[in-house]
Amino acid sequence: MKLSSNKVLLFILVITFVFIYQGCDDSGILPPPKRVDSTYFYFKNVCINVKSALYDYSAADLFRGVTVPEVNSWKDVILVDSAFLGYQFYFVSGDAFNDGSGFKTKFQPFIYNNLSQQQFDTITVIPDADSLCESDFNDDCSCSFSDLKGEHPVIAFYLKGKFDTRYTYNRVYGVMYIDSTWRDSTGAFKLRFDGKLNRQGQNHFIR
Repeated sequence: MKLSSNKVLLFILVITFVFIYQGCDDSGILPPPKRVDSTYFYFKNVCINVKSALYDYSAADLFRGVTVPEVNSWKDVILVDSAFLGYQFYFVSGDAFNDGSGFKTKFQPFIYNNLSQQQFDTITVIPDADSLCESDFNDDCSCSFSDLKGEHPVIAFYLKGKFDTRYTYNRVYGVMYIDSTWRDSTGAFKLRFDGKLNRQGQNHFIR
């Protein structure tokens, strides 16, 4: 039986609508990225701004190793100015502010105060622990730091919120290397960092 051109056009429109509808949630927003729980993950040269406005890239999704605007729901940490004086900065948990978004992240004090890039690249464990558990991470923010002059501290963290909400089915631990800090033309503080994750809840990281 030969279909009329109008019926063919209607069929194409229906199929197109179904694909578009399935690709979004009820709000029309694209769904979050698919979870990938491969054991090891490494990211490098991630740049972040200090918090100044909601739409600044002052937050990071550490599970994927990318910076995001502070309003992004998938953020794990936010870089803030501790006293709004422009000289002491630290990372806070992604759910630190009462905007109903972001995931909780827990920290340890600096596990190293200063490492070279080569030394960080060879790190395979968070020291002083054969295995890791939630109680090893008790802080809601990292230690503070200022304009780094040749120093490169290393921060250990646990993506508690993404495990608690089953975004990931395993605990995710990580280490972050502060590569460099600088000021842009307006004087705003910026930071570049590298990171390693273990997405299977183990105290082991790739070289």
